[in-house]
Amino acid sequence: MARLPLYPFFIRSFFSIDITFEKEVGEKIVRHKFSGRMDALCNDLIIEYKHNSELVTEDQKEIAINQVKSYIEQLQKSGKQFRAVLTDGSKIKYFYFRDNVLEETPFSNLGIDDLDVVVKSLLIVEHKKFAPENIVDDFSLNARNYNTKNLAICLFQSLKDENISEKTLMLYREWEDLFHLSESDSGKNADIEKRRQALGRIFATEINNNDLEYRALFALHTTYAIIVKLIACKTISKIALNDDITYFSDLTEVKSTELEHFSERLEDGYIFSNIGIINLLEGDFFSWYCSENQWNAEIAENIKEIIKKLEEYTNVSFSHKYEVVDIFRDLYIEIIPAEVRHSFGEYFTPAWLADFVVKNSIQKIKKEEWRAIDPCCGSGIFIVSLIKNIIGEMDIAELSPSEKEVLLNKITNRVMGIDINPLSVLTARVSYFLAILTLRDDSRIKIPVYLGDSANIPKIINIDGVRCYEYNVTTKKGLIHVDLPCSFVESNSFIETMDYLQSVVKIGDAEIIYNKLLENISASDQREGVLKALKVLSDQLVDLHKNKWDGIWVRIVTNFMLVARIRNIDIIVGNPPWIKWEFLPHNYAEKIKSTCIDRHIFSGQSYMGAISLNICALIANVTASSWLNDDGILAFLMPETLMTQDSYAGFRNFYIDYEAGKRLYLQNTDSWEKAGNPFIETSEKFLTYYYQRKFIDYNAMGIPVRYVVKKNKTPIATINKGYSGNLATNLLL
Repeated sequence: MARLPLYPFFIRSFFSIDITFEKEVGEKIVRHKFSGRMDALCNDLIIEYKHNSELVTEDQKEIAINQVKSYIEQLQKSGKQFRAVLTDGSKIKYFYFRDNVLEETPFSNLGIDDLDVVVKSLLIVEHKKFAPENIVDDFSLNARNYNTKNLAICLFQSLKDENISEKTLMLYREWEDLFHLSESDSGKNADIEKRRQALGRIFATEINNNDLEYRALFALHTTYAIIVKLIACKTISKIALNDDITYFSDLTEVKSTELEHFSERLEDGYIFSNIGIINLLEGDFFSWYCSENQWNAEIAENIKEIIKKLEEYTNVSFSHKYEVVDIFRDLYIEIIPAEVRHSFGEYFTPAWLADFVVKNSIQKIKKEEWRAIDPCCGSGIFIVSLIKNIIGEMDIAELSPSEKEVLLNKITNRVMGIDINPLSVLTARVSYFLAILTLRDDSRIKIPVYLGDSANIPKIINIDGVRCYEYNVTTKKGLIHVDLPCSFVESNSFIETMDYLQSVVKIGDAEIIYNKLLENISASDQREGVLKALKVLSDQLVDLHKNKWDGIWVRIVTNFMLVARIRNIDIIVGNPPWIKWEFLPHNYAEKIKSTCIDRHIFSGQSYMGAISLNICALIANVTASSWLNDDGILAFLMPETLMTQDSYAGFRNFYIDYEAGKRLYLQNTDSWEKAGNPFIETSEKFLTYYYQRKFIDYNAMGIPVRYVVKKNKTPIATINKGYSGNLATNLLL
């Protein structure tokens, strides 16, 4: 370490950056009361170096470790995130804070990777971390730079333009339909009025009709989506040496056309599929802004400002333990007004609550190699919690490449998510991606988060003796009727085949699509009825293209069919939307009504409330009936009214096979009414419902209720924001 002064020369020569080492740092340098004298301090990095004879015995190591801990703990009081290294030139030890707890790594032999980490840390003057609080500060609508709000306003104006492109109009109309918005909404409902007023305040305009309201919401969703995608790109650009995915070195010189080309490649997923992340981005509903005839200089300038702000962030960290949080939930809450979220039944689960439910579910099934799914995954908070429980206390840095690959495969085979909201699917996929980032090498993976409707999943039908999955995808141009042999959908070639169809549908030749499907369907499944169904699907896809209404349908069909492959699940967990039947769009309510009747979920009563239900109850029944294995558990956060109101009597029977008399039984519940109102934005009472097949004699035993009680005076909002993994410090069972 005697050669430390050479570092500034090296960095100045290669990077044109001047860095200054403060040596023998004490109270005069840090300018507040400080005990001790640090060897060196640079860019909030403490460097403590010892002679190679001073880190030999355990006593020597302990003295040196305590010395560094004292330094970093004193400096931490300033509010900055300091890090430290302790080395003798042959071995090295790292110190860092995680969730305000000081962590340390074991001593390890100093190698090239260590020098890389240290040099990168020295280079970073503004080492802003991808943390929820930083993301909100920089990219909320009310951020000081107004970049996000300016982008949203720009997009809204573009959507209002009479010269809106055909592709944009198609994506907007289909987003509207898939998002279950209905043009027949009267606008008289109190929730609708509130969300219109909230959107009007953002865009400084009166929003008094359905179309204007939905375009405003589409603009907000697109704004959020752009930021999430750019964050994902920023992350990957720091770990992959590929010129195609690096950010621009000088934003002042970037032409609008260059940025447009970059955005097109980003939206199409090329940036990620090129390094083996097959489906992180798939050319979704929010790619319209960079389409032909839609892109403009104002959009380019606003996106450039977002990228500029992201350049202040870094991924350099001394954390050798698994560390991942849901960095997008708070951003979504800050961009999408509460009035809008609540009208769609969106109440985001705090991280500690998700961890609590997941841990309880795992304990109840008593199985090590469990498989789990969140059927309404939102931003992915339950997915992140499930992944954390697989990783445990494992030190990722100590794993060999082959061990990382095994662990990565375990995670992607055991943790899945679904959501009907394309924005949620995007967010959950990026959250999943960030959670497995440190495990990836060169392996190709498909992130198991799918766009789908957990209240209405594909059915198995028989066509000329062939088992097929059946599903109807609704478009503004009519239904896409999909019947595909189960053996094909469940094959290893399914995803690759569908990806190929996505690329060739633009040719406009139905015969090519039909023949490609035939190539991958076994001869025994090529019956007359099946061939007819394949021909119908091929023709429909080409017709949509010819009507300039394509670009997304093959991927949507693929996602819905991948949902059909799910089975043998041990844990179904999550917080499904709480939307009462009377508030569902009429067309969608009619679509799922037959499912409710078939499953005997309606109460059957003939007086007021007979047709009442909450969509979360239907999702619970459909997913448990379709996916849960004999020993599995369904653990959902749902309103307390499901336990008490007559209109939910049918649901409470929980038949998963009515004809066979098979049902699930409520094993116990957790009540959260004394836990300080965890959702903050709604005071509606709710429970955690734990359902399994194990018989419960309700008359003899009743339903066990466990009350979760907040034991201290810390506001629940503070607990939700500052959760550090230790639930016991905030709540008492």
